[in-house]
Order: sequence, then C-alpha cells, then structure tokens
Amino acid sequence: MKKKLALLMTAAMMVMSIFGTVACAEEETEAASNILEGKTVGFAQTDSMSAWRTTETDSIKEYVEAAGGEFVVRDASGDIATQESNVRDLV
Repeated sequence: MKKKLALLMTAAMMVMSIFGTVACAEEETEAASNILEGKTVGFAQTDSMSAWRTTETDSIKEYVEAAGGEFVVRDASGDIATQESNVRDLV
C-alpha cells in the first residue's frame, strides 16, 4: 500500500512539473515573440552560393521576423572588401 501511494505521489509530481515547465515555456515564447519589434537586424553574408549559407540566412530571417523585427541582408558574393563595406553600411 505504501509503495503504491509513493508511486502515485511521484507520478503526480512528475505530471505537475511537466505542466509547469510547459506553462513557463509558453510565457517565454510569448514574451520573446515581440522582442525585436521596431528593431532592424542586419546580416552581412559572405556569399549565397551554397545551400548551407542560404539555409543559414533563411533561418536567421525567419527568427528575426517571428520576433517582430526587420531583417536586412547584404551578400558580398565572396568578396572580402565588399563584405567589409556591407558591415560598415549596416552599422
């Protein structure tokens, strides 16, 4: 009987902790959803020639826009001097 009661209490505590964690995560998501509202995020990409770089840029854009910000990307087409200039322009 004591083992069943202890098992039941342990299971109840686990369920409560899971729901508490989910509730906190939802609150954090709502708070973070507009964290960039009214802000612009600039990204100076070295080039967009590979799928990896395109995916990187797309994922950053998706996050920034979901957080309420504006995303500006500059592609240097593999030229270091152009990328440096792009960074200076974005700042």
